[in-house]
Amino acid sequence: MSAAALLESSVEGIPVRRGKVRDIYDFGDWLETTDWDKDSEPPKLPEDIIQRTRAKYIEAFELLVGEAFPWT
Repeated sequence: MSAAALLESSVEGIPVRRGKVRDIYDFGDWLETTDWDKDSEPPKLPEDIIQRTRAKYIEAFELLVGEAFPWT
């Protein structure tokens, strides 16, 4: 059995904002999103991207606060 990817969703008469990963519906009292299957694993990021992102956060902290990042 093959599963088709959900590329776009719609609910007639309900405002929707579309993003890269999910659609967000505004029902007035609450927001509802379409997303990947909650029981499945989210996509894994490559380790080099995780390390570069961490380094940029540390760099930004040190620039804004003016001292070394305390939790390295």
